[in-house]
Amino acid sequence: MATSGLFLSDEKEQFQKLAKDFSQGEIESKAEHFDIKPEFPSNLVHKAWELGLVNSMIGDDCDGLGLDILDVCVILEELAAGCSGIAGAIESSAIAVLPLVKYASAEQKAKFLKPLVESPFVAGYASSFLQKEKIQLVYKQEGSEYVLTGRQEGIFNGGHAAWYLVCAKDASNRDKTLLFIVPGDSSGLQFEEKLQLMGRKALSVRDATFTNVRLSESNLINAVSKSGIESAANLFIAAGATGVARSAMHLAIEYSKQRQTFGRPIAQHQAVNFMLADMAKEIETARLLIWQAASVLDKDGDSPSVKAKSLAARAFAQDMAMKVTTDAVQVLGGYGYTREYKVEKLMRDAKVYQVSTSSSSCAKAEIAKMLVNV
Repeated sequence: MATSGLFLSDEKEQFQKLAKDFSQGEIESKAEHFDIKPEFPSNLVHKAWELGLVNSMIGDDCDGLGLDILDVCVILEELAAGCSGIAGAIESSAIAVLPLVKYASAEQKAKFLKPLVESPFVAGYASSFLQKEKIQLVYKQEGSEYVLTGRQEGIFNGGHAAWYLVCAKDASNRDKTLLFIVPGDSSGLQFEEKLQLMGRKALSVRDATFTNVRLSESNLINAVSKSGIESAANLFIAAGATGVARSAMHLAIEYSKQRQTFGRPIAQHQAVNFMLADMAKEIETARLLIWQAASVLDKDGDSPSVKAKSLAARAFAQDMAMKVTTDAVQVLGGYGYTREYKVEKLMRDAKVYQVSTSSSSCAKAEIAKMLVNV
């Protein structure tokens, strides 16, 4: 099926092809391995980094590519179509670098972003960065230092990143929060065992304990707002979910052309081909929502309208991926929930997208508040 009505530039199409070729040539064949033996895909991240597919938003002031939000969305959809668990390391790093690309000083960029361009490192972030109610860390200021304590759940790329983006509350004023960059080798930072996820199993999500982790002023990101950051993160998540759905649709199509009942392929039965048509329709809609919001965000910057578009794209893509993968299992019938076919994995992956980091229900709640101005 052709791409959505918002057309990509030649440069964007080149990155799309590069990501697609890498996904099909390197990621797809290893998806089953990482689903059975969930470990961090270091070698694949390294190869993707060599191609410029990791941390690609970092600008030329750090010798990076300086790709825009739409570029990254296009790349993440292709990578997630191969395996969203493997792609999760790259997706998580893309979300983590967002505030630094936008708000960090020149000195901070040189210290924290340039090493990600020079070496195949990834960054990580705590889920509380996108959901304020999940902030569990507290900080107190001692002279020019900030001291972080507490236990933080849900750190993406936990145990494998050069640094982590975390939010913490002021110990004396819990309504005040600050955004910190915590180096992975910080004294007092201790990660727990990797969480065992239902899907996206290569994704490293860990809880961590912060025991008097001392940070300097250079570790504080002065992001007075999260303008543009939350919207971009919404779109990255939506792009990954769309890639999962697309992969499920393709598997369902191939099976439906091979499987025969009553002397003809099941693809020719209306109940099945209508289901396939609905998959294509909803995937195309999700991509259009993502590309539209990303294009406006890149061109005009963030606004309440763009935020609403990004939330709509995320909520739609998260639920769409769950529906498409479930329908793909239905098309395959009894084979759909066996390991012989990949669709059962994709359905598990889709569920993780639907409920983790920030669920589709949370997105809908935010959209509703914006609609009624509550």
